Amino acid sequence: MENRRWKEFASSSFGAWLDGAKISADLNSCPFVSISGCIVVFLAFLTSGCMSKNKADAQARAAFFAGQRQAVEMVQRAQAMGPTVTILGPVRNPTIPWTNELTLAKALIAADYFGRTDPSEILVVRNGQATTHDPKKLLNGEDVPLQPRDIIEIRQ
Repeated sequence: MENRRWKEFASSSFGAWLDGAKISADLNSCPFVSISGCIVVFLAFLTSGCMSKNKADAQARAAFFAGQRQAVEMVQRAQAMGPTVTILGPVRNPTIPWTNELTLAKALIAADYFGRTDPSEILVVRNGQATTHDPKKLLNGEDVPLQPRDIIEIRQ
């Protein structure tokens, strides 16, 4: 009798849950379903798609170390490039190798600016001090020499 009540309970409770997951099961018509069988079926649905804590920890560790390797590679590439100038804004190449002849206009061309409109102003940050430059004056030939580690911010 108790086995029958369990089947009715499982059929109504878990059957509704299974139907909600687009899986249907009629436990009353299954001749070999017992209490232990229902528990096994329920645990199988409960644990499917889950992973162990150890496996999740291992995946998190692997992702962390992959990120660390990528950061180290980026630093090594930057060091191999030597001194650079950084451009912030809509550009395809935000890091430009610095040379003695590098000017603001040459850096903007090398960075490959792709903004929808012309910049409204350009800031050059050197040693924490920002200086504003008018893009129209830059186009008229008033160029500015750059130093290593300068940061150029393009504002639209």
